[in-house]
Amino acid sequence: MRPAIIGIDPGRTGGVAMLDDDGALIDGWRMPTLVRPGTTATMKANHVVDGGALHTIISRCRPRVVVVEAVHAMPRQGVVSSFAFGRATGAAEAIAMACCTNVAWVAPATWKKHFGLSSDKAASVDLAKRSFGVGYRWTKRVEEGIAEAALIALWHIQKEALIND
Repeated sequence: MRPAIIGIDPGRTGGVAMLDDDGALIDGWRMPTLVRPGTTATMKANHVVDGGALHTIISRCRPRVVVVEAVHAMPRQGVVSSFAFGRATGAAEAIAMACCTNVAWVAPATWKKHFGLSSDKAASVDLAKRSFGVGYRWTKRVEEGIAEAALIALWHIQKEALIND
């Protein structure tokens, strides 16, 4: 079975989710990261997206489309964290484009409005539980990225259904 959609919530604490054409969750992964060589693991800014691992995940899934959240720097975010977030987002976008010829972007406000969500990550996890079942690993805060990636992919599937009806 070829998965239909990969959703990506970029950033070091983001996630990747794979859904089939019917919107069923096949699998999800935390954004793979590693400590930048020559630095220490104690500073969050030294953790970067593991491009090789992300490439492996996406290329093995062979999706027909990858949907990446079109994020931007947040007000009052520091220079170091903004730069690190931009690096992580750029890595996710570049790898998505290297693995799939059909890459789409969606603004957080667009997909969250579609589902009636705010910026509250716990609400995204709750919706993921209702949408994909409680059997998945939605219990940890670190799974928020996977929940949001799955909802990004689900938004795309539902948007396609509206266009095709």
